[in-house]
Amino acid sequence: PVYALTNQTKNYFAYISVREGNVYSKMKLEKKGVGLRSSKIPSNVMERFDEYIRNMMDKIISCQKITLDELFEIPYNTECMVRESIVEGYSDYFQTAQVKSADSYKAGFDAPIQKLHRLWEDVFAPKYGQPPEIPYVALKISTSLTSAKKLAAWVNSIEDEELAARLQSYLLNENKKDLGTIYVPKTTIGFGTIPPEIVSIIDVNKQLMNVMASFYPTLESFGFYLKNPNNTTMIHM
Repeated sequence: PVYALTNQTKNYFAYISVREGNVYSKMKLEKKGVGLRSSKIPSNVMERFDEYIRNMMDKIISCQKITLDELFEIPYNTECMVRESIVEGYSDYFQTAQVKSADSYKAGFDAPIQKLHRLWEDVFAPKYGQPPEIPYVALKISTSLTSAKKLAAWVNSIEDEELAARLQSYLLNENKKDLGTIYVPKTTIGFGTIPPEIVSIIDVNKQLMNVMASFYPTLESFGFYLKNPNNTTMIHM
């Protein structure tokens, strides 16, 4: 009775009332495509998304008009909730990655993930704790440090002079001109927060796009095209 396409190939959501001659007593929700059902999206966000598309399809079936407030309420509240958690430095809405031994990568010690392991070990560990034995799970944090100029400004902004000196030494040794991603070992955080030096350079909108990945193509199904390569137009803005 309801079938909604998105602009992502083979990504759609629908209600099923009948299948192979079986009539369902309750509409069954169907979602197809990784964009609408990614396992990388936190379960509480996906639960909100499922509630959202059910609400929209229920209104369509009952021939009700959908107001702008109804269309944006759940996406807006969800994005604000996620954004607040990110800017406070909590780990709930970051993707994770496994840091393995150097011989697990083709480039060995020069592999990007190995360099990020050394970033924590050489720069942040003296203040925030040593990483566990490899392999370990780390938070994958997107940053705004996409140029040498931004990287230099970050180093100069760090109040802890010893940490800033270690960071400067690391950048010179590794010949790093940018630092678009930082890995933070999960065990070093525990129930605390991400180091403030790192929180200050998180690319919040990019992180939001990762977590809110199901909502944006769905809004396009209703005629609202917010997503762009630079993430300058967000639901909460």
